[in-house]
Amino acid sequence: MLFARSLVTDTKGETIFAEVVTYFQENNISLKNIITCATDGAPSMTGRYKGFIAHLKKAVPQVFCIHCVIHRQHLLAKKMSARLHDAFTVVIQVVNHIKSNSLRDRLFHELCKQNGEEFEWLVLHTELQRKDSDLISSKSAIAAFLRKLQLYMNNIRRRTFEQFPCLASVSSDLQDEDLALYAEYMENMHADMQTRFSDLLMIVIPTWVSIPFEVNVADIDISLQEPLIELQSDEIMRAKFKDGKYNVWKTNDVAIKYPLLLDKSQLYVIAFPTSC
Repeated sequence: MLFARSLVTDTKGETIFAEVVTYFQENNISLKNIITCATDGAPSMTGRYKGFIAHLKKAVPQVFCIHCVIHRQHLLAKKMSARLHDAFTVVIQVVNHIKSNSLRDRLFHELCKQNGEEFEWLVLHTELQRKDSDLISSKSAIAAFLRKLQLYMNNIRRRTFEQFPCLASVSSDLQDEDLALYAEYMENMHADMQTRFSDLLMIVIPTWVSIPFEVNVADIDISLQEPLIELQSDEIMRAKFKDGKYNVWKTNDVAIKYPLLLDKSQLYVIAFPTSC
């Protein structure tokens, strides 16, 4: 974390921006270093004329701004029928009751362990929140989940419950109206996700960024052809990329040896798409 400050007076976009500018100036950091900005979608942050983003774009016109992907997930989860909402509310209350107290959390763990349960802890987790999250992994996760939703809808309607073991265990009790309700919920979620994540889904990730050692150099921008040939011929970098433990674009070697490639790729691999 770079810094955290409390707002003394109001929480207007101009006030928030002033705090950020003050910190950057005090520490001699150029605002031009800001590549991207993720916000929670609050009016003070995203207001067209007076929001924080509006002020930031005046100072850094090329900055890429995105609505936090996790916040959008939360908004999606809230949109459900009254029947599903009632059931989900109970689940949330139970999880929060257990997780809010360390003793209850440990006792729950022991209870699951003694009963031989497959899972022994309640976790508050989303895969888009890991430290290496970027635009590429976020777009991939959202696109994959959209395709899975279509698969789930089709399977539910055909009474195929391979992806839903809990439903499979009570399949004989399931009525057609139950399945219709679940399928409708997923159908609405699919449509809502396509709308809410349209900006992320429309981002075109250059092939040379996602698979730098496999792309045909002749197919990319001519200004990047020579440095990419040098990268592809770098056996040390190739080994790191093949190993899978390193993001080749986040290594110091790339910053030093291939600054042009890093400059063109940094939006996709450095931008953190969540404010959480």
